[in-house]
Amino acid sequence: MKLRTRLSLYFTLVSSLVLLAVLVCVYYLYAKTSRDDFYHRLHERINFAADVYLEADEVPDSTLETFKKQFNISLPREEIRFYDSNNISSFIKDDRYNWSSNVINQVRNAGSIEYREGERQIAGIKYFDNQGTYIILASGVDVNGKRRRIVLLQIMATLFLAQLFIQFFAGRWFASKILNPIKQINSQVQSIDAYDLHKRLIEHSSADEFSQLAVNFNKLLNRIEKAFDTQKMFIANASHELRTPLTVMMGEVEGILSKERATEEYKTGLKTFLSDTDRLHQIVENLLLLAYEEHNRTTDLSNTLRIDDLIWEVRDQFLRDGNNNLEIYMNELPENENHLYISGNRTLLLLAISNIIRNAFKFSTGKTVLLQLILTGHTAEIKIVDDGIGIDSNAVKYIFDPFFRTENADHYAGKGIGLYIANRIITLYKGRIEVESKLNSGSTFVLIFPIHSQD
Repeated sequence: MKLRTRLSLYFTLVSSLVLLAVLVCVYYLYAKTSRDDFYHRLHERINFAADVYLEADEVPDSTLETFKKQFNISLPREEIRFYDSNNISSFIKDDRYNWSSNVINQVRNAGSIEYREGERQIAGIKYFDNQGTYIILASGVDVNGKRRRIVLLQIMATLFLAQLFIQFFAGRWFASKILNPIKQINSQVQSIDAYDLHKRLIEHSSADEFSQLAVNFNKLLNRIEKAFDTQKMFIANASHELRTPLTVMMGEVEGILSKERATEEYKTGLKTFLSDTDRLHQIVENLLLLAYEEHNRTTDLSNTLRIDDLIWEVRDQFLRDGNNNLEIYMNELPENENHLYISGNRTLLLLAISNIIRNAFKFSTGKTVLLQLILTGHTAEIKIVDDGIGIDSNAVKYIFDPFFRTENADHYAGKGIGLYIANRIITLYKGRIEVESKLNSGSTFVLIFPIHSQD
């Protein structure tokens, strides 16, 4: 059953129960008022009967005639009886209807009485007269009242059934209006798949639950899109980082197998292959660690390392690759070595800095690259300066986007992933990268890290 139908049924059920309760109360109050009114009329009949039969000798003839005319207008199926002190019927001699001595004595003891026998209502009073004390009982059937109550019941039943019909379709209309935002959300969600994760639900300005649902769903889409992007970037990162060492390893193996060699040459080749394998292993671990860090909501900043040691490790890495054109400057180091620590994962930061330096060598065609460490009171800055092709000022803000490449870099190898990886790693550890560059005038990358003092 659709939600709209369920809401319509619930709305109809609740409304019908409320209306039914109101109708029952109205009918009960009307019936009670009708019965009370008939009891009041029975008491009037008793008083008229007393005036006609007991007070006839005390009122003028004209007044008595008026009483008799009023008395002659009887109630439906009316019966009136007078009983003396011996419970014997007086004045009206009709044995077809009489009350028992038990009822008469109840009136005598209580002074008055009202009760019902089936559809007949009965009232009685104890009346004091100069002729003696009498018990006067009168009864009748409220035929008109019963007929009015039946008509009222019919009207109520008709109204109740009509309101069931009206409430159900009115409920469906209201439910449709209320659920229309859900219908819109459902339609928008159906248009989103793995290839359209950039789409978002329309967020209305109202602060109702449906608007909040759209906001929360968009936040969920943001997280899903980020997860998909991370997955795609992991594949791209792996392709970028693994291609070079695998190519080198394949070349070394092919060179060893190209002809028969001495035992020492095989050992040398295997040692080189083992070194490249270890480097490949480190790259794979770095990529997996980067993917893990990006998936985590928080990054562990308690892991620290000395930034000067990190720089020397970077230099050693390039020396092992046969590149000695990296110049290092680390002047004016603080006397307190505890002010040299930054937060981060050693292997990931090595990967980030190496990517930037590797780009510097690539785009400066192997010219010398300068790396300078600058320490301030609260930050550690690594300045990397090259004399390469430079970057157009309009393109600088896009260089950290994945797969972005400037127009003047088209004839250089690469996929536009290295700077993206470096930027993601450095921002993971609360750092940032600033870039200054001009076309054909080289580039300067400044990596800024907050100091993690060990004091």
